Amino acid sequence: MESISDLRDAFLNWMCGTNFTQPVRANIRAKSFGLFVADQTLLQNTCLVDTVTSIPHVLAILMFPLILICIRCCNANLKGLFRSKYLIKYPGHGRRWVCTLLLIVALIGSGVEGALTDARYRHHSHPTQPHLYLPDACAVLATILAILFIHQMEVWRRPKMAWLLLIYWSAAIAGNSIYLIHLDYRQLAEPNIATFDFAVITLALHGMLLLNELNVIRLKVVFRKSPRTNSSKPHEKFQDSVNSELPSDLTDPEMHFMDENCSMLSRITFYWLGRLLKIGFKHPVELKDLGSLPEIHQARFNHDRFMKVLEKEAKKAAAAGRMIHLWRVCFRAYWWEVMTTGLLRLIAELVRLINPLAISGLVLYITENEVEKRQKQEPHYLTIQEFFSNGFVLVGLIFVNTITRSMCLTTYWHWMVLMSLHVFNAIQTVVYDKSLRLTNYSNCKGSLNVGQITNHISTDASNIYSCFTLLHQAWIMPLLGFLTISLLFFEIGGSAVLCVAVMAITILVHSKVACWVAKIQKQVLFFSDERLNKCSEMFQGIKLLKLHGWEKLHCESINKVRSKELWETLKVNVLMAVSDVLTFIFPFFITLTAFGSFTILSNKPLTPDVTFSSFALFNIAMSVIYNFPTALAYYVNAIISVRRIQEFLSAPEVEKRSDECVDEYTESKPSLSPIHENSNGSSNVTIKRSRRFLARKRRQDENGELLIPATPPALVPATPPALSKDSTPSPSTTSTSPSEDSDNKKNEGLPSNVAVKVENGYFTWDPETNVPVLSNINLEIPTGKLTVIIGPVGSGKSSLAQAILGEMKTLSGSVKLKKKKNTIAYAAQKPWLINGSLRENILFGQPYHAKRYHKVLKACALQADIDVLPAGDLTEIGEKGLNLSGGQKQRVSLARAIYSERNIAIMDDVLSALDMRIGTQVFEEGIIRMMRRSRHTVVLVTHQLQCLQNADHIIVMKDGKISRQGTRQEIARLDPALYCRWKRAVHLVSESETESEVESETMREERQNLLKQVTKYQMEEEDRRKTGTKDGALIQAEEREKGPVSFKVYAYFLHAMGYRALALIIATYLMRESLKMCANFWLTSWSSAGQQSKESGLNEESVTMYYLIGYAAIVVGCILASVIAGASLVYSLFIAAQHLHDGMLHNIIKAPMRFFDTTPVGRILVRFSFDTAVIDRGIIDTADNLLFYFLSCFSALVISTVAMPMFFIAFLPICLCYFFLQKYFIETGRELKRLESISKSPILSHVNETLDGLATIRAFRAERRFLDILQERVTTNTKVYAYLWCTYRWITVRMDILGSLMVLVTGVCTTYSALYNGLDPSLAALAITYVLKASSQVNLLIRRATDMEIQMNAVERVKHYTSIPNELYLGTKPPSDWPWKGHVTFNNVSLRYAKDLQLVVQGVNVELRPGEKVALCGQTGSGKTSLALSLFRILDICQGEILIDGVDITTVPVEHLRRALSIIPQDPELFTGSIRRNLDPECLSSDIELWSALEIAQLKQVVSGLEKGLDSDVAEGGQNFSIGQRQLFCLARAFLRKSRILVMDEATASMDMETDKILQEVIATTFADRTLLTIAHRFSTIMNFDTVLVLSNGKIIEHDSPRKLMNDEDSAFAALARGNE
Repeated sequence: MESISDLRDAFLNWMCGTNFTQPVRANIRAKSFGLFVADQTLLQNTCLVDTVTSIPHVLAILMFPLILICIRCCNANLKGLFRSKYLIKYPGHGRRWVCTLLLIVALIGSGVEGALTDARYRHHSHPTQPHLYLPDACAVLATILAILFIHQMEVWRRPKMAWLLLIYWSAAIAGNSIYLIHLDYRQLAEPNIATFDFAVITLALHGMLLLNELNVIRLKVVFRKSPRTNSSKPHEKFQDSVNSELPSDLTDPEMHFMDENCSMLSRITFYWLGRLLKIGFKHPVELKDLGSLPEIHQARFNHDRFMKVLEKEAKKAAAAGRMIHLWRVCFRAYWWEVMTTGLLRLIAELVRLINPLAISGLVLYITENEVEKRQKQEPHYLTIQEFFSNGFVLVGLIFVNTITRSMCLTTYWHWMVLMSLHVFNAIQTVVYDKSLRLTNYSNCKGSLNVGQITNHISTDASNIYSCFTLLHQAWIMPLLGFLTISLLFFEIGGSAVLCVAVMAITILVHSKVACWVAKIQKQVLFFSDERLNKCSEMFQGIKLLKLHGWEKLHCESINKVRSKELWETLKVNVLMAVSDVLTFIFPFFITLTAFGSFTILSNKPLTPDVTFSSFALFNIAMSVIYNFPTALAYYVNAIISVRRIQEFLSAPEVEKRSDECVDEYTESKPSLSPIHENSNGSSNVTIKRSRRFLARKRRQDENGELLIPATPPALVPATPPALSKDSTPSPSTTSTSPSEDSDNKKNEGLPSNVAVKVENGYFTWDPETNVPVLSNINLEIPTGKLTVIIGPVGSGKSSLAQAILGEMKTLSGSVKLKKKKNTIAYAAQKPWLINGSLRENILFGQPYHAKRYHKVLKACALQADIDVLPAGDLTEIGEKGLNLSGGQKQRVSLARAIYSERNIAIMDDVLSALDMRIGTQVFEEGIIRMMRRSRHTVVLVTHQLQCLQNADHIIVMKDGKISRQGTRQEIARLDPALYCRWKRAVHLVSESETESEVESETMREERQNLLKQVTKYQMEEEDRRKTGTKDGALIQAEEREKGPVSFKVYAYFLHAMGYRALALIIATYLMRESLKMCANFWLTSWSSAGQQSKESGLNEESVTMYYLIGYAAIVVGCILASVIAGASLVYSLFIAAQHLHDGMLHNIIKAPMRFFDTTPVGRILVRFSFDTAVIDRGIIDTADNLLFYFLSCFSALVISTVAMPMFFIAFLPICLCYFFLQKYFIETGRELKRLESISKSPILSHVNETLDGLATIRAFRAERRFLDILQERVTTNTKVYAYLWCTYRWITVRMDILGSLMVLVTGVCTTYSALYNGLDPSLAALAITYVLKASSQVNLLIRRATDMEIQMNAVERVKHYTSIPNELYLGTKPPSDWPWKGHVTFNNVSLRYAKDLQLVVQGVNVELRPGEKVALCGQTGSGKTSLALSLFRILDICQGEILIDGVDITTVPVEHLRRALSIIPQDPELFTGSIRRNLDPECLSSDIELWSALEIAQLKQVVSGLEKGLDSDVAEGGQNFSIGQRQLFCLARAFLRKSRILVMDEATASMDMETDKILQEVIATTFADRTLLTIAHRFSTIMNFDTVLVLSNGKIIEHDSPRKLMNDEDSAFAALARGNE
């Protein structure tokens, strides 16, 4: 027992010190006796109080692990939750973590204070007193265990565990209260006493934690609602309880984005991302590895959230008569995120300001020998001032500040990027949503073309995204600048005023530069829009360009715009380089100004504490100087983009019909621009009418007849007055007269036998004009009947169909539709197909019904085509159906309309691309049998007059008006001459073009050609099967490199820059950093000299002048090196951008057509938009920052090593950690960036695809489905980018922690060396300042290195397109007048699409004599077009030879060959520009020749009627001309070329018969001496030809004159031509 007693006494002596805890109050008076006096005595015993306060913590240390082990081992229900990947947070989760972490910091601070107090006592020969710090150590450990306990409580979902925490926090509060009472008894309860302050802080934090636990118990234990369950087993009940708490996101097993469903520590450190990083380190990350994205980050959620606010703003804007304020919408939609991120950023910047003060205190601690001073003082409890003036405490404070700022900034940037992504997604989807409701986009002032809408979705949305990421810079930077100046004034006094002047001048210069940049950036965007539009147009019409040999002309046009864009980009980069140079030299100027004037103004020498605290503040000021103008530049760019988008959102929309097929999409989309419509109150009719119609309706007479004005409504205002706020017309403008009321009642619904009714309709395309395209339209389309619209080319047939669809602007009148379910189906004149399978194109979002589906296939003659496809109807048919012939595309479009079973089907010239047999089958079985007999209303626009015999109602269009309408009998009675012309035309067609009812052998053979069309993809198909890709995918997957970016890519880029320029850049950057280091060493010597002069009393002015002149000389050298470095970098990267773009463009236009057949245009455009933008503007910033941060970190290492050589040894393990972290991260980050780049292409492809088919999408009311598709693709891109950004944050946190450790190691080592090893205080301060700066720069260095590798992915993708195999453009040029005769010889010619694929044309031997007229016949897809295109070397001639006038065409340069021939293609293409440029892009013809060609093509009257004549604008794709007129323009082109050989590929398919007859006569005379090769479906056009070639299965099976072949009843040609005689 004695030994135990001795041991206890020894422990107490060690713990408390011998008799040290006696009361210090000598004059305590006992106010009572007994227990109260005992309490007073106990409360004065510090050791006893400390022991009592540590009891709860010791018990917690013992109990928390024990209870966790017991719960885990005794509860089988927890097995499924033990490895749960998500966490269901309890109320106050974030507050609890923040309070707990602050509590740990406070307890550590209290422990350090106790240890320092104990050290003072020991220095004065007092015994050690561990009771001063051990209770705090126990409290720290207990708090850490409490964190673990809380975490497991949430993981296991055991809220009752909170009772134990409640007890612990209560006991801790009791202990803290006792300790505060003890301090009060000892007269230490004062704010300046450090231990009292720490006690108050810990008490407050314990109290907050206690309140939090009470809230958890209230919500999760006391008032918790038990979920309903039918199970009686405890385990199942528990599982039901667990599942009932799961958010909807967590029910998805593919949900791996756990940012919102993990602990706060995991969220701050991104520990939850470890799964993906492990996968990425093992193998390249694939899209499937990412899983799903939480709903709050998905495009649809953010679209709906944004639209709610946007719709309210649109109503307010309409009421106020102004445009929408998009900024207001953004801030109202995301105000909470803006507020929370702003608070985080404020905390981070305020914490940042502590470090300069800490450095000042640290230097003072070293230089003024504070250790010796304080050792002489009597021992006592530390005051706050004494505590925070200790050098080692200040090092720890810098460490904690660095960690805190890192965590705040990491969270801030993470939240800001996610919020900016939400805005980015919302803007993208809202722009796309608006585009679905635009009027004909190519006719709206030319400002809504594909390129500009694409830029709205990409560039403008990206500018707004960038602005939001830097949103808080607008107020944080000025505030930080003000606080920095205030601290500088505290440090250097009046010299700070001069610093303010320098800062103000610098900011003004930066701001001016930012304004210039913004102004020039607007020009860059303009030229970028124009270039992208030209690129899009070129790639859309690349086939026509290649056939005419015009690809280089368009390439030159793009290069001209590109040169302007690059010149403006060069200006931007030069200005940005100027800004960077100013930023770099700013610290030198401000240092020179401040320190040069400090001694003069203050009469004090420059000492290390002033120097390096000011130096740290200068670094903060530099960030203000750099970030604020940079943010301003982004703001200005965003303002420009917002204005562009606001104008876009205010663009005219199609007139909205409130019909039955208005789905949830249409109902939820109020117009964002003035739309004026009036819907009848009837339940079964839709009325689309203008205000003018209502006004004119009031002028009806008593009989209800409409009084039509004598002149067209040319004076109708372009935009009617805006509606009132509630969208209800005011009485003054819309009140109805009694006659109108009676009329409305009379016409409350359409008669049952009327499906569509147009009354007094005047329609136009241009929303800003009042000149009608269609005038005085009055018609009634009968229900369940076939209505045929006919008329000459350009008469307004298609426009009438579009007016019924609501695509045209109604100047006056009304359109009424029968209001029933599934109203309209539409088959366009130019078939529009989506990039999907054939089945997807037919179903078009509708459910699959096998019986109906196969009936439609049979009716449209598609089943035999499907049978030869590799994956049947699941075969992808490519972008715009490019794997199908024109007739097959038209039949697919028609099948879509028939399958839809809509009440009204509008079909615009759908039979023109079909040969007679297939056209007859489709008409009879599809239109007549399946639609008309099923009582569907069919409106057929056609030139096929034979359809009239089945028509129930005929409408004849002429000059934009209805000239005749009625039944055949009515028209025969009213206009016998017109009816006779029809009968003659029908008789002529019937004689020559009708077909056998039984499918011939030729018909069966031609089906094989479709198989040949897809055989060029079958080898890729086999490869895809091996890799698990689905069958039928004919569009190739986008190429993607894996692993590190190849050294060849860097070499390729450096070669484009120039190696000499690279050497100059490296040399100047090294020189600049070397001079910067010299300047800082010089500053160190300056401050050391100032300290010595202060101690020795030397003349400060002489010292100042010497160092000032030397410092100024070094600064001048820095400026020169900076200017040379910036100029060389800008120029070399400008040259690289120019070479890369030019190389890609010139190579890709030489690619074979097979490349364009298998590559979506959107994918190509990504190279010319996103990737080009990265090369133009992204790489230069990254390269500059990479060099800057690398050299800064290297200089920090050099300076630290010079100051303390042992630092290098300590730095090595940290350096290794940096290396392995970067290595581990880059494997995932690189692949995520590649995935992110690839995921952009489908978005642009979908946008381009949608804009091509707006009329079809709107007719089928498929807007919601297409918006969903875009939102899904945007969400995919967002998912990849979100993960990419999270990986950035993951490595940032770890790099910052390593950097903070480096700061801690450097601070402790340099402070110790300065105190005890004689290290120069100035050098120690310089080392700490540099390492503190480098700690954040190392992270930025790794980030920029990663960015550089990721951005080189853009170079990699561009490089890929510069290495695509080309057509053979080289050869021997023949004489300039070749071909001089037009003699064509095919010698055993076989054709294929590529060297490794099967033949599509085999063994053709034929000779075409000069001037011979040859017709190629055969069923659709029999090889006619392939043979004709072989003359242009579009296909590979793998066997035999083709001679033109004795010259083998394979020896002729392909461009020269194509320029020597002429072709009128099946799909007419016009390009944006003037009519003159479309006819003669090479400017080789005179105006007389141009007008002559237009007259021959029957277009002279059309063009002369335009205001500018030949200089009139052609809209994108020629949308302001009909399909027939576009074919006539192509015909005029052929006339102008005057070549000896002309190929016509169904050139008159979209023309009426009268125009076709005229053109055939003109062709016969104009091309009498030329060799003519024609592909035609109308046999009447080829009966007078010299020769007919009948093809089947890629072979010529008949070759003779048409008359001889017709006389041979057994011939295939006769079988084709044999009719219903």
